[in-house]
Formats: sequence, structure tokens, C-alpha cells
Amino acid sequence: MRNILVSVPSLQAKSIYLPSIWAMLKTHAEQDERIRESYLWLDPIYRYYEPDIDPAEILKPYDDVSIDVLALSCYVWNWKTNIAIAGHVKRANPDCLIVAGGPQIPWSRPGVIDSLKDLDIVVKREGEVPFTSILAQLLEDQPTFDRIPNLILRGDIHTEDTSKMPPLSGQRSPLLAQADRLAPMVSDILEAGDDPHLLWETNRGCPYKCSFCDWGVTGSKVRKFDLSRLNAEADWISRNGIHTVFVTDANYGIFERDFETATRLVEGHRSNGHPRFVLFNPTKGKQEIASRISRMFYDAGIFNDPLVNIQHTDPEVLKAIDRKNIQIDKLLEPILENWVDDFPVSCVLIAGNPMDNYRRWKACLDQVMEWGFHEDIVIHDFAVLPNAPAADTEYRARFGIRTVNRIMPDYRLSKDREARENTNRTEFIVATYSFDEHEWVRMKLLGYIVSGLHVYGSTRFVGYFLRYYANVHFGRFYSWILDEIRRDSFIGEALRQIETTLMEFLRCRDAQLYLDCDPSLTFLSPPDQFLFHRSVTRQAAFYDNLGEVVLRHLPELETTLADLIEFQSNVVVTPEYDPEIGRCLSLKHNWAEMFAPILRRKPRTTVNTVPMRRLESIMTINERNNGHLGRNHLGFNGIEVYHKSIVRTPYMRNFTGYFRSSILAHAERAFIPLRRSATDQGSVGDVRHSRAHAASKGHHTD
Repeated sequence: MRNILVSVPSLQAKSIYLPSIWAMLKTHAEQDERIRESYLWLDPIYRYYEPDIDPAEILKPYDDVSIDVLALSCYVWNWKTNIAIAGHVKRANPDCLIVAGGPQIPWSRPGVIDSLKDLDIVVKREGEVPFTSILAQLLEDQPTFDRIPNLILRGDIHTEDTSKMPPLSGQRSPLLAQADRLAPMVSDILEAGDDPHLLWETNRGCPYKCSFCDWGVTGSKVRKFDLSRLNAEADWISRNGIHTVFVTDANYGIFERDFETATRLVEGHRSNGHPRFVLFNPTKGKQEIASRISRMFYDAGIFNDPLVNIQHTDPEVLKAIDRKNIQIDKLLEPILENWVDDFPVSCVLIAGNPMDNYRRWKACLDQVMEWGFHEDIVIHDFAVLPNAPAADTEYRARFGIRTVNRIMPDYRLSKDREARENTNRTEFIVATYSFDEHEWVRMKLLGYIVSGLHVYGSTRFVGYFLRYYANVHFGRFYSWILDEIRRDSFIGEALRQIETTLMEFLRCRDAQLYLDCDPSLTFLSPPDQFLFHRSVTRQAAFYDNLGEVVLRHLPELETTLADLIEFQSNVVVTPEYDPEIGRCLSLKHNWAEMFAPILRRKPRTTVNTVPMRRLESIMTINERNNGHLGRNHLGFNGIEVYHKSIVRTPYMRNFTGYFRSSILAHAERAFIPLRRSATDQGSVGDVRHSRAHAASKGHHTD
């Protein structure tokens, strides 16, 4: 018997994905009787490992066995780990055949296999059929691989390249075929205190060709697995206690039957409590089915990550990244049709697109906030994946793309983790013909301001007031903070630190986009979290600076702004908040009444503003939980607990940074009027009239 080892290390330490590729390769190959009787499949490598771990530690369980075939499933997060494993295995087993596949290998790069000295074969595209053929050839007296399509062999030999993939109907289920091996893996994950996750595909292929994407076979016909197989797999998922299912279809909800598979997952959750969460990427075309799926998952309490992949709003930018045929209104349909005011939504954008610049980026951020996305605006950097259209030489030349190769980012970075040579890296766009590196820094800074201050909540209600009661658009307000805050001020110093970090990122190979929020924390944080941390730990200085820049443009709001900042600063969750004590604030205006319709607003609808009036009231805050489904416990034993509870990562921070429930409750119950002014001053018309009056007196109002 010959031994096969498959390596597919997981992305995260807590969320461990079962080795789906191991199950797929094994199930397909063992349909061949000779292969089934000639090979022993060792337990695969699938746990999470720190990038700098000694591969000998990973391979200890295999010290007493020979490894005849090593199969590497390579992604950006495990690339260096897999290459290190390959080198160690090759030294211990010189005759081992090492086969690598996955999206991290740049197939079109000349000489790629010869630059990776320990690899014998690279498999392009899907792996089951070619890997089975490779195993069959190894059983021959004189194995030859040059007639197997979609391979790269030593000497940079490319075999026949065919994008035609076999049909998926009739294929055995890897989950069911390998159930006796997968179930113990689930148990091991649970015993270690981790969560078993599963990648689940119902189809393969994608009709779209977005330039940044390498999600399966893009620009191809969608092929479907049998529905009977999928229903049986959904039952297996439920029975075996899978914590989270990530549906890997590029366009889940594109077919009517997707609603049936989604229903099966919900039925399993209701019967056995699993899966606890389901993640999926909705179709980019007609949204009616995806809309029903989103609402069903939401009602069942298993939809943890509804998102809208907008990427950008400018037509020229969308054209450059081949998204011009994807209508934003179609992307929004599931949200609009199923909207309830506590429905968490993440709006996803990409920074650094070709044809972008500061003006267009500012307009994009303003547009998504204008549409009503405020709870989570997730901004990804443009990562050039090795086999995505953006990696093509012609595409790079057309847009003048300049990149840096940097360590793959995580949501936080442990302070005791240093950059090492084998740390996984990603190529990021930092300049094109439409923006240079300095403009990229400005675009990044504006994104951090919106994400760190507006999304988390430190300036959210000031922003609401300026937009809907003073006609100052969101983009203009946040550009004030970037461009007009004094550099020697508290906010200015924080922005300077972020700018320095960005410049270092451009210059230094091992630089990363993290800052130290507090010496007592065990981790470094991304710049947007750093900015939010500064705003909640030094509130007096922060709001002094903020008020100064607002009053420079709107001096007539001095009295009103003081009361607004009293409201704004108190509705943000801060580290010292204690639910046993709560908060009690005295207000002079009807802020909660004004902001409640905005918080409850359905995206892409008109904001029904409530007139501002002078009305004194007492607002109390005694929340013990917040966030979606009340998952955040309030009351923090130290700054680290606060960060992990409130300063949550993208896709998880809806409703976390501020006391949403208290605002809505205060708006709904009758106010206790202590004293009403003789006239209702401060309505929308009054504010705009006073702006015109100020302008006539020579004050700067723009």
C-alpha cells in the first residue's frame, strides 16, 4: 500500500474547517478499484497552524510512516505553510510525488513550478479528475503524466489546457462516502474547544468575470450537483453538529432549488440545533430567490452575515473591474424586500480599484451612507489573486497597476507575533494611472475615518444631524475631519499615526497595518479600530476637536452642537460602562425622536425626518446586551474584554458600538417634558436659514 497525505491547513485557530478537498479527492479516486486497493489515505492536515511553525511539528504524527504522495491544497492563508511542509516531506521521503493545486499557485506565470523546487506537479482548475489520473499513472511501471490535461510538470511543461469541466450530476457525496472518517474529526475539533466549520458546494462555476475575483471557474456555465445528494448532505450536517456552513457557490440563490437546500438546512437547525450559522454569497443577478433565502435564514436565527457586495458606486470604476453589468439595485433586492429595522447588513467595498481616485472614493463612501448603509461598511483592499483577471499582464499594463507584496492581514495581530520569512503574503494594489501612492494614502485615511468613527458610532449621530438637518453630506463632513483637523490636536495626532503606518506599509516589506491601542492589550489593531479606541478613551479631547471643525463651518450651531455632543458621547459604548450603574443624561432637544426614523430607515428610501425642537428630557441607559441577537454582554472587566466585545471585526459589528435599544426606547416612550421653550427653534428650515444668514455675514459655511 502507498500512503497519501493531503494538506489543507485552516485559516483560523477557532473556526476549523473540515478537509473537504481530502474527502473529494479520496471519494473520486476510490471509484477506481486499483486505486482503492493500492493506496492508504492518511489522516489529513487540516488544523490551524501559526505561519512560522516548524513543519516538523505539524508532521510529527507521520514520523513513523512513509509518505508516497503529498497533495497540497493551496490558499493565500496556508501557502507558505504548505510549501514548508512540502520541503520537509521531500527531505524525509525523496521519492515522494508532491502535487499542488488551489488558487494560490499562479498558473500563467512562466517557470512557476521550477521556482518551487519541491513540487513535482501543479494541477490547474478542479482537482478530482487529474489527481485520480495521476494516482492511476503511479501504478504503472513507467508513469507518464504528460497526457493528463491541466497539469504543469517540471521543466515548465504545460499539458493540454482545457477549461471544459466534467458534469457534476451522478457524483458521489464526499461527506457521505467519508462519513466514518469525518465524524471523528468533528469530535476532535469539539474536544479541543473549537468550532467545526464546513465548506459546502451545491454547484460550481460563475457566469461573471469580475477582475478581482478567482472564485472557482469564472466566466463559465454553472454546473449543479444532484439535489438528492445535497439534501442528504444537509441532513448529515445537522446530525453531526456542524457549527457553521459556508456555502461556496459563487451565486447562491441563482436557482429555484437553492431555496430547497436552504430550507433543508433550516429544518436541520430546528431539529438538532445545527448548523448554528450559514454564510453564503448571494447571486449577482436576479435576487428573488436569494431574497427569500436571506429572510428565512434571518427568521431562523442562523444568518450571521448578510452582505451586499457593492465594491464601488462609480460607473467608470465598475467598468474597470468588469462589474458594469451587475446592477446595484439587483444586489439590494434581498435587503429591500425583507427589511426589518434590526436586520444587520454589511456593505462591502474595495479600496484601490483601477480608475478610482480620492474624489470618486469620497463620492462612493458618501453614496452608500446616503443609501442608508451605516451599521457596517466593510472596506477590503484590492488584493491581486494569482489567477484572477487583475493578475493578467495586459490588465496590469492597461491600468498602470503598481503593487506591494505584504503579509496577509488578520483582524488583529498578537503583539508576540513577529513577521517571519515564511509568513503568508498577498499582493495589494497601491497605485494605478488614476491615483498614485500618496492619493492611495488619503483614500485609505478617509475609509478609516468612516469605518472607525461613523460605523462604530463615535460620530454617527453628529453625521446624521449634519446630513438631514443642515444639508452637509456625509462625504463632506468626514473630509472635514481628514483635511481640517489641526495636526497638533488629539484627532490630528491619531490620524498622523495612521498616516505614518500607511507610509511605512508602502516602504517596508514587513510592515503591517496595525497600531497599538493600549499597552495593556495583548494585540495590535487595524487603523479604524485604533481610531475608534482613541475616540472612546479620550472623549473630552475627541469631541472638543470635532466640535471645533464643525463650528468652523456652522458657527450658528454652537448651542445646539453642545447638546448634540452630550447625546452623541453618551450613546457610544465606552470601556467604563457598567450596566449596574447605567447612564442618565439630561437633554435639551428631542434627539432620540429625531434619530429613531433614521436608525429604522430601509435603505434606498426617503428619510422621514422629525422636526428638531427644544424639549428637555431625561434619557436613561441600562442596557446589559447589545449587537445583533443581543450577543454582546455589556460590562467589561478590562480594556481587552471591551475590545473583543464591542470593537468587533467587520461583518460582526452591526449595532455593537452604540446603545441602539436605548435610543429607540427613549424615542418611543412619552417624553417627560421638564420645560418647553416658547418657540420650537431648530427645525430643518431654521438651520438652513441660519446657514444662509451666517454666509451673508461672511462666515465660512461650506
